[in-house]
Amino acid sequence: MRSTVLQDGNLEKDIIGNIKKASQTFSHVQNKIWKAKLKQKLKYIEAVSWESYCTVLQCWDIGGRG
Repeated sequence: MRSTVLQDGNLEKDIIGNIKKASQTFSHVQNKIWKAKLKQKLKYIEAVSWESYCTVLQCWDIGGRG
């Protein structure tokens, strides 16, 4: 994918390099955001499932074994 507009090869490499760096940085930041959101969701799921687990245990303690 050679550009015929730019005569200076170094300038072309710089531009392509900068675009690659920018896209890597962007995807890295996006990845961090996604991971943070995933962690929040997992904590929420964990909390909810732990609460329902405790509720099930209490019901079992009250109703079943006594």
